Amino acid sequence: MYEHDSLASPVVSHSLGRGIALLRWGGFWSAICLPLLHVPLLLVSGLSPSTTPVLLALWAANLAALVLGRQHSPRTTDSGGDHR
Repeated sequence: MYEHDSLASPVVSHSLGRGIALLRWGGFWSAICLPLLHVPLLLVSGLSPSTTPVLLALWAANLAALVLGRQHSPRTTDSGGDHR
């Protein structure tokens, strides 16, 4: 083993953990906010051949956000704040 392995490993694992937490946070909030785009699109343009691909893309993005953010928990994030 190299000397720097013991120092780099906690830094890398902490950075990786923070990155995963950030992806989960983004997925969670995207899953909440993306449906807000569906209703105005349908109200303004209606269901037509031109809006169908956009709606399908929004639904696919929403599904991906749901999968990505399904394990987000504000209680387990380490934001430095007081969670009571």
